[in-house]
Amino acid sequence: MNRFSLFLANIKKLAGVYVAGLVLLFAIRLFFMTRIFSWQEAGQFKSEIISAFVVGWRFDTMVLMYGLAIPLLLCLIALLFHSEKYHILINIFNMQYSKFMLFVFTFIGIVDVYYFNYFQSHINVLAFGLFEDDTAAVLKSVWTDYPVVKVLIALLIASFLIHRTVRRIFRNMHTDSSKKIPLAPLWSVIALGAFFLGMRGSVGTFPLQIDDSTVCDNSNVNLLPINGVFAIKEAFLMRSRQMSIDGNIAFLKNIGFGNVQSAVTTYFGKPATADPFEIYFDTTATDTATRPLPNVVFFLMESMSNNNLYYHSPTLNLYGALEKHLGKDIFLRNFLSSGNGTINSLEGIMVNTPITSLAQSEYNGIAYSSSVALPFLNAGYETTFITGGKFGWRNINEFIPHQYFQHVESKDNVMKEIPGATECEWGVYDQYLFDYVFKKLKEAKRPQMIFVLTTTNHTPFHLPDNYKPYPIKLTAEIRSKLLTDETMAVKNLTNLQYSNDCLGHFMDEIKASPLGNNTLVAATGDHNNLMLFDFSDKQLFFHRSVPFYCYIPDAYKPHVPLHEWGSHKDIFPTLINLSLPGSRYFNSGDNLFDTTSTPSNIFATDWMSMEAMNSSGAVKFGTEEKYFEWKENHLLAPTTTPSEDLKKLMTRARAHYAAMAYFIKNETVKHHKN
Repeated sequence: MNRFSLFLANIKKLAGVYVAGLVLLFAIRLFFMTRIFSWQEAGQFKSEIISAFVVGWRFDTMVLMYGLAIPLLLCLIALLFHSEKYHILINIFNMQYSKFMLFVFTFIGIVDVYYFNYFQSHINVLAFGLFEDDTAAVLKSVWTDYPVVKVLIALLIASFLIHRTVRRIFRNMHTDSSKKIPLAPLWSVIALGAFFLGMRGSVGTFPLQIDDSTVCDNSNVNLLPINGVFAIKEAFLMRSRQMSIDGNIAFLKNIGFGNVQSAVTTYFGKPATADPFEIYFDTTATDTATRPLPNVVFFLMESMSNNNLYYHSPTLNLYGALEKHLGKDIFLRNFLSSGNGTINSLEGIMVNTPITSLAQSEYNGIAYSSSVALPFLNAGYETTFITGGKFGWRNINEFIPHQYFQHVESKDNVMKEIPGATECEWGVYDQYLFDYVFKKLKEAKRPQMIFVLTTTNHTPFHLPDNYKPYPIKLTAEIRSKLLTDETMAVKNLTNLQYSNDCLGHFMDEIKASPLGNNTLVAATGDHNNLMLFDFSDKQLFFHRSVPFYCYIPDAYKPHVPLHEWGSHKDIFPTLINLSLPGSRYFNSGDNLFDTTSTPSNIFATDWMSMEAMNSSGAVKFGTEEKYFEWKENHLLAPTTTPSEDLKKLMTRARAHYAAMAYFIKNETVKHHKN
């Protein structure tokens, strides 16, 4: 038998193990489903559950292919070093390994089911806390709270079945050394291709990811596709990338604020009281005018880049329908994002945290009193968060429902409510998301606070077939600076145009309807788009800035000058002061219409990069201090002799970062005590 025929014979055995693994994981998923639904309830979601099991097959295939990677590697080695004796040894190893792998997968799957019973989630980062807790107490709880004996019996039965099945696969599919397989080299290549496709789990742009488990708008059904093995992999990834709050607090000593009292005293300009965390809260002025509470809608726009918008022209139209609103409404360009990634800015705005990602950490179940939704909820608003993407993205489905949002919705809600809505890799196209928000506003019976996350302006930059773009003609200046090819640049800028155009059409509808009289609309970018251009330190402003757009109906306009500088930290202090009279709120930044602030006190900050700017210049306020002075056209130059105002900016930016970090730390401590 030639080496390729032997290789295929071994691959056939691994394929048998794969099928056995699918059956096992299917059975565990079925068992998991019975812990969530009764059979009668499952019948109400028949089509959704079928879809969940189909997607689950993809997740099962992925983990099984990774599990079988070692046996495949040994088969490839045998292909290179052709030896009958080596093939016999490989078969013995692969058989025992396959038994072990299937047993481990079964054990993890059963643990995952009972983990869900307690945590209402697949195995996640909280599981690591069980090993850091009182181990004896945890084991005692497991013994008393779970059917340990029954589980052990089930595992013994599963072990016996796995042993018999795998042994039969390897013995019945014996290698006939006299038999040759036609076109064996070709079939070997095809088999390898199928294996690696299974590891990827997708033929699309991206490999299979956790947010692909979202199949409908029912959160329980969306639990079904994920298996325990994949859940553990995600838990390890989450643990490795989450920011340690304790580590962050320890770092604050390095920037001069080793305790909360010094941070709040410096930033807020008030002496710390017995409870320093009370200083963070402020109360808006009482409104003597008789006007209804307005709707407040905030859009966090994917990659709404300030830098790229500076290239706007009639032949490179980056605004679309939004352009006509910019001269009439607020459009602040001296504005920074709080983070350089979507999840960082989302959390930074929503709960005012410089420490991210909370959603992907053990702290994702805490209701933070710094949430921007809380004062609106207390004022009688209906509070809603809507993402155009998948509900499971970055674990927001486990984080945002705790942040005082009464409704948390995703692309599935939009697809269900908006006829003809279509989607791309990242979610529903923005135009349908805006249509859905407008529909909610029209049908509302009480004041609405809606926080919206858009997704379309994202690589690979697909657009709906019915969109007719405005001109996008690259200038010679742009072509000379590009980091990518011109085709990709055009797609990138066209998507920016599309998202802005969708916002513009939304504003057309708002202003043409009665909603224009009582609806505040704000929008900003989550971060700059870094795909097209490179940035040096002198271009720090262009590197970090995003625009801020705001529409305020006449009845709510303050008729005072707007601050020249701002950032994400200032958005909701401004919106809350405009809309909620006599309301207590978490004061994370500045009301952009506050006439009592002096220019040297006002500043914009990017927490993630630890950079801040105002009219005096810019600073990098991490462990290494750097100062920059303004030159022409928003360019910066480093200086070793900073002005007093620049030194003040350094101190205030550090104090602000420290104050917000200490507050988040205190929230986690309170939660742990409770």
